[in-house]
Amino acid sequence: MIRRARARQCKRIGARFCKLRGVSAGFCKAGRDFDVAALISALKDSRDLRSCKRHHIDAVEKGLCSNILVANTLIRVYARCGSLADARSVFESLEVPDVVSWNALLQGYVENGESRQALVLLGRMEQEGCLPDGRTFVTALKACSSLATKEGNAKKVEYVKVAKVCHCEAIDSRQLDIFVANTLVDTLAKCGRLEDARLVFEMMPSHDVVSWTALVLGHVDNEQCETALELFELMHSRGCIGNARTFSSALTGCSRLADKEEAKLVDGSLVKAESLAVGMAIHSRASSSGCDSDVFVGNTLLDMYVKCGSMIRARRVFDGMKLHDVVSWTTLTQGYAENGEPVVALQLYARMKLAGCKPDSRCYVAALLACSSLAAAEKLRESSGSLVTLECLDKTRMVYQEAVSSGFGQDIYVNTAAVRAYSKCGSSGGARLIFDNVAHRDTFLWNAMLLGHVENGESDSALGLFAVMQEQGHKGDPRTLSAVLTACANLGVKAEKAEPLLSDGMKAKYLEQGMALHFEASNSGFDKSDIFVGNALVDMYAKCGSLERATEVFRSMPRRDVVSWTSMILGYAGNGRAALALELFFSGMDVAANARTYVAALVACGDLVALESGKRVEARVYRSGVESDPVVATALVDFYGNCGDMAAGRRVFDWSSPRDVKQWNAVIGGYSRSGEIDQALSLFQRTRDESLRADAITFFSILSACSHAGEIDRGRECFQAMAEFGIAPSVQHYSCLIDLFGRASRLREAVELLEAMPLLKADRVARMTVLSACQRWKDAGTGKNVFDSLLEPDDKCNSAQALAFMANANS
Repeated sequence: MIRRARARQCKRIGARFCKLRGVSAGFCKAGRDFDVAALISALKDSRDLRSCKRHHIDAVEKGLCSNILVANTLIRVYARCGSLADARSVFESLEVPDVVSWNALLQGYVENGESRQALVLLGRMEQEGCLPDGRTFVTALKACSSLATKEGNAKKVEYVKVAKVCHCEAIDSRQLDIFVANTLVDTLAKCGRLEDARLVFEMMPSHDVVSWTALVLGHVDNEQCETALELFELMHSRGCIGNARTFSSALTGCSRLADKEEAKLVDGSLVKAESLAVGMAIHSRASSSGCDSDVFVGNTLLDMYVKCGSMIRARRVFDGMKLHDVVSWTTLTQGYAENGEPVVALQLYARMKLAGCKPDSRCYVAALLACSSLAAAEKLRESSGSLVTLECLDKTRMVYQEAVSSGFGQDIYVNTAAVRAYSKCGSSGGARLIFDNVAHRDTFLWNAMLLGHVENGESDSALGLFAVMQEQGHKGDPRTLSAVLTACANLGVKAEKAEPLLSDGMKAKYLEQGMALHFEASNSGFDKSDIFVGNALVDMYAKCGSLERATEVFRSMPRRDVVSWTSMILGYAGNGRAALALELFFSGMDVAANARTYVAALVACGDLVALESGKRVEARVYRSGVESDPVVATALVDFYGNCGDMAAGRRVFDWSSPRDVKQWNAVIGGYSRSGEIDQALSLFQRTRDESLRADAITFFSILSACSHAGEIDRGRECFQAMAEFGIAPSVQHYSCLIDLFGRASRLREAVELLEAMPLLKADRVARMTVLSACQRWKDAGTGKNVFDSLLEPDDKCNSAQALAFMANANS
């Protein structure tokens, strides 16, 4: 009974194949034809190479390999299993391959990534006189598309020529059906020939959803997203409803427009409003057609909402998806990390693992990005000190170890993200360990390590690493130059603070290095073409004391952003040119100022004691809505303190919330400079009552206030309290207390404190303070002893001052 059923099945299959080949049904009654039909059916059901070869052996034993139907089926199945060598062997065994044979092998090469070999085979097909059909042209065009996507623009010209030849031949042979035309549109678009693709599209007698999708996607791939969305609208206006691929293409175009759009503050959140409105309209259409249930459409919707900054809508899409793949989880995780919600991002990453979804390299990159964002946010808050950094570091270490355990230990993207995360957590050593263990480094990895050193105050290490980078033949890119220029700028500032007397020489050293980098940037054209490099040059020249060069670079920049203007204003303010800084600020910037710009202007106003100008700046601060920024609030308090208007400074301080230690320092310092010692000490006591951790600047302000007010006991008490906060007194703290004793004519205690100081390099300042007190109180004996300690051969400046003192004392 089983044999009879099998025979009837073979008869039906054989009849169907013979009908397709134009053979009469009566001929199918022969047993041989039943074997052919059964073998073809079995081959089509094959899912792996082993079963295919077993059926091939069966065909050889039965002598059926010469049958064109069997041979063509073998070619297709071998190609589908990835064995092109076996497919080619069967093909070459045919005496006269037909067009189906050629097409099966051509398609096999294309599907297995051997598109160039497919085009070679196409040329041989024409030489051997086999006329191509529509499927041949479709396959050849797909080969061109594949190669154009993989290779550079120079090669695309070659594939455009092949596509046009196929187009002409298809027209001549009347094979230009809608399938060939659609593939031609797709190929020309992938080759960057959008005008040609549009021309072919317009010449088509009718269009289906594939035609429209190919044209929309082509414009998206060629960064003409506005035109792509216009075509998407035109498609729907002509009654063609898009499919999942169409909606994915349109949403991708919307995401890329969002990348270029500047975010605006809407209801307390930064969003790309214009792109978001377009994306929501596309989402509505996708929902109406039922395409939003497709996982690919869902993922592109997620990406679009994330890029537009609408995490609420992104989460709504995610929760509504029936199926989540690794792309869904990764897109949402990265979205939360990039939009200031790193804690939620890491929670989502943990949920993904519990749901049984295995992370890929991009997912680990997203999780490490969340760790970086978390560390950056905690540094801004400065609420919990080193414990927060350690917690972030532990999370970073856990994610990276999971990535390594999953086989991504040498993945360049994972390692780059890990270097950034470790650096953000303050662990340059951990970042450098990862960096050193990567066998093949790209520019992005070098930049991540360079930037990590710069951000962690290790600019010397950054310059050393850059030298190694150059030795190894890595040229770098604009981001490399920006990072190294920032390192030079930081070192110029650091040199001035650490050793004021030698600052000019040190600044000259870093200025020379910066000028060499400027020369490199000029040779590559980055100083004009890249705004980040231009901004870094302005900042470097300003901080290294060369305002003329900074101004020259600033004026030569073809485009300036808020960073450019702010760097120039800060440069003037920081180099004693406060009037020029204010002139530049009020001259009418061609960009909107940000918080840092207002801080720069307020610093200049404070230096000039320009109360009215500062009030104008304050008015702009409130109009722009950045008054709640802690840095701006601190600058306002500091400005009013410098101008002696502590009533206004206290008003700003009382209104600002939350307050950090810098704001407390600003208001305490303002009262200290104004001589209002009681207010300064009262606020200092409040910091202790509110468990705020005072820093070295806080104590310096209090000691300065005590010194000017002659409050010896309070000054000594504050000096001793520094130990409770774990703060080691610096030269400035010792000098304040010594000055306090000197003003009160308690020179013996001043000298005792001077002798008790640690051997600090700048203790000459403290000795000069004692010397001045001795001069004031006409204590020549004590002054003589201090004078002798200052007569050092390497201290010509202070020795000269000491000799001047002795001359005055003797007179």
